[in-house]
Amino acid sequence: MSAAMSGGFASMREAYEQSEGAASYYAEHGAKYRNPHEPALTAALAAALGRLETAGQLDCSTRRLRMLDLACGSGEATLAVRQWVASRAGRQQPACTAADPFTHQAFEERVGEPCRRWSFEDVSAGELDEEEPFDLAIAVTGA
Repeated sequence: MSAAMSGGFASMREAYEQSEGAASYYAEHGAKYRNPHEPALTAALAAALGRLETAGQLDCSTRRLRMLDLACGSGEATLAVRQWVASRAGRQQPACTAADPFTHQAFEERVGEPCRRWSFEDVSAGELDEEEPFDLAIAVTGA
């Protein structure tokens, strides 16, 4: 992992330990966060989405997918899904709802769309209860 990607630390574990926890780390570095594993994440998502499409469990050929990107970081998963959809002729780009209480600024700057501040705790407390169902939900964490 690049030290620049983790705020000058050799690993995210070290970053969290030196910052006295994830919340403290992201309070200081969240606006500039980039997932150091983005290329692997993009490849893994493309493979998984391809399998889901082949199995008939994911279809963006007739309508726009509704996607939830929880713990969205700086948008790595959202951008990977968009890239995968764009590689298929005649597909509509997904409607993405992104959420991250720590890296929302990095997401908004990179992706150019709003990001909710929901945490996993907010979701488990019912924050999504009023939302329409999602076709695809992604949560990438790496503590």
